[in-house]
Amino acid sequence: TESTLTLQDNAEMTVNASEGLGISGPRGTSDPGGKATLIVRDAASFRVEQYLALGTGNQATTSDGTLEVRGPDASVSIGGNLNMAVDPDGQVPTTDGGEGDPVPGKATLNAVISASTHSTVQVEGIARIAQGILKVTLDDYTPVGGEVFTLIQGGTVEGEFRETDYTEAELANGLSWELEYDPDAVRLTVAGGPQETTISIRRVGDEIELSWDGGGNLEQAAAVTGPWVVVPEATSPYTAQPTESAAYFRVR
Repeated sequence: TESTLTLQDNAEMTVNASEGLGISGPRGTSDPGGKATLIVRDAASFRVEQYLALGTGNQATTSDGTLEVRGPDASVSIGGNLNMAVDPDGQVPTTDGGEGDPVPGKATLNAVISASTHSTVQVEGIARIAQGILKVTLDDYTPVGGEVFTLIQGGTVEGEFRETDYTEAELANGLSWELEYDPDAVRLTVAGGPQETTISIRRVGDEIELSWDGGGNLEQAAAVTGPWVVVPEATSPYTAQPTESAAYFRVR
């Protein structure tokens, strides 16, 4: 079976059940699990008071649960644990992968990024993500580098995603996705992009000396508005004769 529930606009939903909520989770010990997706988007709010389980059916080939969080204004909070492809005891519940090495079902957190900030899944208990999949999707937003998205904020983060999928989140040349795991948080960073460079200047005898860190081309102009021209073969430190009343320099 396959089902999708979408919370959008200003919708609010709270689940308070004795055993929490399963997305592609078992209703009984013999349930294989199907394909199910919960989408929280816009300014919608979703909270489960107990645990939230993704992809915890007993058959790895059929258990497929996804929590999709879209945009910066959605609210998702979990009062207990986030169990990705593991049961309440933290064990893989599938039975079709062999007794010694069970194969986990498919449990996916899909972060759909549409702005320079993104909604955080708040987990008050343990975020068990070691058997989970992180999928990142870009929706009408182009990262420029330096963005930091806190995807999960937990009481405790246990493990690292076993798989990441950036096929729908292609970045410009020079940029890359990087995941940072802290004891209580998972952050996604866009690495690369424009870097700030500081130029130091001092007088050495009758000359001026410019120095800076990193690569780039030294450019010079008679006015801060330009036009700017590249100083040929200039490397740090660079010395020049102050022949003009004023000069401007930058590194690009």
